[in-house]
Amino acid sequence: MGKFDHLEFDARTINYEKAADALRNYGCVLIRQGLDKVFLSQVAALTHGNLVLFDEDIIDRGGDSLFTDANVRGNHQVFDNLWYYKIGQFPVEWIYSAEMMEKIYRQDVAIKIACTYFKSEEAYAGAAFVHRVHPLIPAIPFHQDGSYMIELNDYLNVWIPLMTCGVDAPGMEYIPRKEPTIYPVENKQFSFQQGLYDFITVNESITHVPEEGYWHPELRLGDFFIHNPYVIHRSYSVPSMLRERLSVNFLYCSPSASTKKPIVLKPTTTTQDCSPEASPNVKPEFERDVEANFVSQTA
Repeated sequence: MGKFDHLEFDARTINYEKAADALRNYGCVLIRQGLDKVFLSQVAALTHGNLVLFDEDIIDRGGDSLFTDANVRGNHQVFDNLWYYKIGQFPVEWIYSAEMMEKIYRQDVAIKIACTYFKSEEAYAGAAFVHRVHPLIPAIPFHQDGSYMIELNDYLNVWIPLMTCGVDAPGMEYIPRKEPTIYPVENKQFSFQQGLYDFITVNESITHVPEEGYWHPELRLGDFFIHNPYVIHRSYSVPSMLRERLSVNFLYCSPSASTKKPIVLKPTTTTQDCSPEASPNVKPEFERDVEANFVSQTA
């Protein structure tokens, strides 16, 4: 038995009340094989393809490609706010159609967890982003989402990797415990090429815990995290990692939360088939392409 096994749930046998209780008491849960792998591989390919189109636009404007080693080692011109997108947060409307985004939101296992957590029959779809994290970029430090999403106080963040991560590609790291509040924060600036990246982070005196208190499991395609605004977390990256990671995250908000033009989400009456037979273990083609490109640039 692992130290954090009580926070992992198999989507095929999940007890939703236990998952919701774990979220309340520890701030985060990991759902194994809760999303359809074929669908996610399609999302991953679409994500990569549209980032390539964005990359071509940067090159047309005289910039350096996002998919070369130059974008993390420096020696290039940085356009307005481009350094931020090289770190890798992209508004979903740049990447997906509204129809595709709604399909991503409507994942039945995640909706059922959210509704159980909110003690409601429905949840609202909130903000969403696509993230690209390169292993050479310093990990985003420990923080609480509630520190900068102050307009909301009752939501869950669903974090979906679009590839295997946590071993040879950056993953996520949590301090699973019940946080009583949103802590006072510090603004720390990280030098990134010719820009500065401001990030709200929790004081190190709060985040200093024994090494065994940090949780950074390997995630496979089909797995996803859900966490609340209070849990302390960060990107997990170590020098041995060689691949970049793409992920998408979005919010499920309670009906009492303030949202604009919400998509109302309700669990279906049927059970989503997340079995390996229904969703074969697909490795998106772009994963191999990006990995090969990264290795060729760093060799």
